[in-house]
Amino acid sequence: MRMESKQGSLVSLGGRAVTLVALVALVLVLRASARAESGGINPWTAPAESRELSNVSVDRAASVAQGKELFQTRCKLCHGPLGRGDGPTGKFLQPKPTDLTSSVVTSQTDGEIFWKISEGNPPMPAHKEILSEEQRWSLVDLIRSLSTGIAAAGEPSR
Repeated sequence: MRMESKQGSLVSLGGRAVTLVALVALVLVLRASARAESGGINPWTAPAESRELSNVSVDRAASVAQGKELFQTRCKLCHGPLGRGDGPTGKFLQPKPTDLTSSVVTSQTDGEIFWKISEGNPPMPAHKEILSEEQRWSLVDLIRSLSTGIAAAGEPSR
């Protein structure tokens, strides 16, 4: 039976450690690459039944105005003044805040957007216990207006 010195074992273990570190680094690079190719978008899917939720806003202009006020206090720091996911706090979050004007958002139903606002997805908090149903629908209306250019969250209405 042959005994290795402690030093020989460390060299052997060191080689394995370097290999493990290199493998972990490769996995992280591949994940970052895949994320970059997908536009950095976190695939977050609302349940199918949320598609059927109907927007209860009656006066859309008033709803957008209310949503604009809420956006300033609840959303702007992460999603940015125009909802593009470029807020000062959002720069430090993983996953990055979604661009609310992107086709990823605009292709969703009002119900799906409402569900996401209500339920949250870390680091975005759930708002169902914080905001009323009417307030959450007003944020949906504001998000719709951002993508159509009717009103920008950080700009006066035109």
